[in-house]
Amino acid sequence: MSSFIKTNRLVAAVVFALSFLGYFTTVSPTLSYWDCGEFAACAYSLGIPHPPGSPLFLIVGRLFSMLPISEIGFHLGLAVSDYDIAFKVNLISVLASAFAVLFVHLIIVRMLLQWKGRPADTFGSLKITLAAALGALTFAFTYSHWFNAVEAEVYASSTFFTTIVVWLIMVWLEKPDDLHSDVYLLLIAYMIGLAIGVHLLNVLTLPFIFFIIYSKKFDINAVSFAKFIVVGLLAVGVIYKAFLFYTLNIPKFFDGFGMATVSVLLFFGLLFYLTYYMVRENKHTGALIVIGTLLIFVGYSTYAMIMIRSGMNPNIDQNDPDTWASFIKYMNREQYGDFSVWPRIAPFWDYQVNKMFVRYFNWQFVGRPDEVGLSIIDHLRNTIGLTVDTLKDTQEDRYGYMSTILSWRGLYGLPFLAGLIGAAHHFNRDWKRALAVLGLFVATGIAIII
Repeated sequence: MSSFIKTNRLVAAVVFALSFLGYFTTVSPTLSYWDCGEFAACAYSLGIPHPPGSPLFLIVGRLFSMLPISEIGFHLGLAVSDYDIAFKVNLISVLASAFAVLFVHLIIVRMLLQWKGRPADTFGSLKITLAAALGALTFAFTYSHWFNAVEAEVYASSTFFTTIVVWLIMVWLEKPDDLHSDVYLLLIAYMIGLAIGVHLLNVLTLPFIFFIIYSKKFDINAVSFAKFIVVGLLAVGVIYKAFLFYTLNIPKFFDGFGMATVSVLLFFGLLFYLTYYMVRENKHTGALIVIGTLLIFVGYSTYAMIMIRSGMNPNIDQNDPDTWASFIKYMNREQYGDFSVWPRIAPFWDYQVNKMFVRYFNWQFVGRPDEVGLSIIDHLRNTIGLTVDTLKDTQEDRYGYMSTILSWRGLYGLPFLAGLIGAAHHFNRDWKRALAVLGLFVATGIAIII
């Protein structure tokens, strides 16, 4: 085994261990606010949460809820509660987040290797692996990721799937012309199908994946890039709408004839036949598309759990989606009403962009005017009789608009400046992959708002 492989595995293990210990020692011992209580209860009882549900998360959560933590703790003489179901479900996020950090480390290593090549000595190995570890651990303890890592929510698991997909396309990129590397593209399709059973966020990685493939197969110029934008957006739209929603109308139509289940079996049978036909006729691209489609639907099939369990009338059964008609309404989130994109209910720039995106971004990479960082000021204000309401959602009233959106306290803007320097260096040395990373950043940030 080469020196680099040994060094990388050791550093990766340390990155995973540090992340896991950080999350495990700070994990919520019981329920958190927001949806965590609902998800923990639905995982334990295999109930139906609010639309559109997260069936894969619930299935895994059910397994975690049965972990014999209380029994083990009792025999070890530890004081544990018999009512620790929420804690057990919280552990999904702990593990998923730690693995996500590990994959971020592996992604950065792959990118550095593709740019610089494999190092020849131990010092070169340490430069690459420690740089990757620094990036991964920076991500590990960012505000949002750490927050999601310690509670029973779907975002940690969704991030886990996102990092797997990005890592797989990085592996594929090393040998894109090898037929055997197609397995990585098929694994990506399956991971996306599975991830949909947790959260739809993973679909936003598709433009990044398409661009990596496109830039490797074709020359990038203004015309080809414009073509990619059009084709890429259409492909994402087809997968998001046609795959996830419009196909549900097929069993709904046949349900009127009592043949909904038969239509589902025929649909999968058609995909299997098309796979056989494409392989037999040696149509490589066609086979790749059909098998990828099949794997997305196989992963997506975790949603069968929603209808099956709803038909058993569990204690939590929101919207009662036990028929195809009610299931489609559930998937389309019809209970929330039909709102147009423009105008928004909340002000687009001031609230959705500035407060809900820019503010959180700054908290993680520039600085945060939090209660700890401003405790001395708060004490001084209290001393002179100016009461500070520490329960306020925003500190804008106390410290002004700019202090709420932008603060140098704590981080001094150093992570943000390092990121800007790194981005400029990346574009200068490897603009194609830098553009792909920027696209992923935009797709999972500003694009979500739009």
